[in-house]
Amino acid sequence: MLTAPYFLCVDCGSVHCLNDVNLTASSQRDSGKVAEMTEILLREHCNECR
Repeated sequence: MLTAPYFLCVDCGSVHCLNDVNLTASSQRDSGKVAEMTEILLREHCNECR
């Protein structure tokens, strides 16, 4: 089971679920070899903090 990737702004701390990001079938198979649930967290500056 994969969760949707999340985006964390390193400046303001806002967190956004990236539901529109599609994970590939390969990434889903590979994550199943490691754990039942995988967390994907991207850290960067959001549009408001740039």
